[in-house]
Amino acid sequence: MCTGIYQKNWNDNYIPPVYFSQTVAKLGGGGLYSSVEDLLKWHEALQGSSFLTEQMKRKYFTSHYRFPDGDGYCYGNYSTTYEISSDRSINVYYHGGSLPGASALILRVPEKDQCIVLLFKTGMGHEEFLYQIATEILNVLYEKEFHLPKMSILYSVGYTALFNSMDKVRKHYYYLKNNRHDTYVFDPNQ
Repeated sequence: MCTGIYQKNWNDNYIPPVYFSQTVAKLGGGGLYSSVEDLLKWHEALQGSSFLTEQMKRKYFTSHYRFPDGDGYCYGNYSTTYEISSDRSINVYYHGGSLPGASALILRVPEKDQCIVLLFKTGMGHEEFLYQIATEILNVLYEKEFHLPKMSILYSVGYTALFNSMDKVRKHYYYLKNNRHDTYVFDPNQ
């Protein structure tokens, strides 16, 4: 059992802990637990040359696959460019993950020695939302216009559906729509 991970249920007065079997997450990302401090150490190790040589870093951060939206995938990182201005952009590397009750994202800008770590401990499947927040943090760092992103209602309602009746899912949806409309995107296509 994992402690300290919770799934927020907005119409309850408390946030119950999430219990899940660790047998389903023995290898890979599911078997890794980390902290902001650990991920900062990871960033610092990748910035230096004692962990990976410069030649290894070039190979590690080269995109070996391109997605239709233009982002790439390296060894364990997604890669994209962030436009600072109309004539200047920088390379950004990121990766997210989630388990029941928790989502996380690390976004790195090696050229500027910048690292953004976001841990979200009240739900899973929020990597895209965390990426939006990280992008808005970059907007602040580079003095661009920024907006607070809204979460997709799909993740909150969908996760509720995994563990509850459809009646409770409907109540959860309408509670969020009536009380948290400024936090979520209520797109009928979802």
